Amino acid sequence: FDFIEPNSKKEIRSERVMITQEDTELVRAQVKEVWSKIMARDFYTGCGDKDCHWCNFVKSHQLAIELHELEDQEDPAQD
Repeated sequence: FDFIEPNSKKEIRSERVMITQEDTELVRAQVKEVWSKIMARDFYTGCGDKDCHWCNFVKSHQLAIELHELEDQEDPAQD
């Protein structure tokens, strides 16, 4: 296969990569595991850093399974 990004000399290089049966089995297992987690809505909630792009995405789309306190999330009961 060819690399998509050029190296430091602006050259696109080509390299032969052997894919073994073990590689295929590993990827199949990863796909099955991820699909199971998606179907169970088992999503990683992020690191909790208020400036983290992923944490803010999770928080703003209400995808969080709160493993940590989300500081600036408003409590509807306090309104």
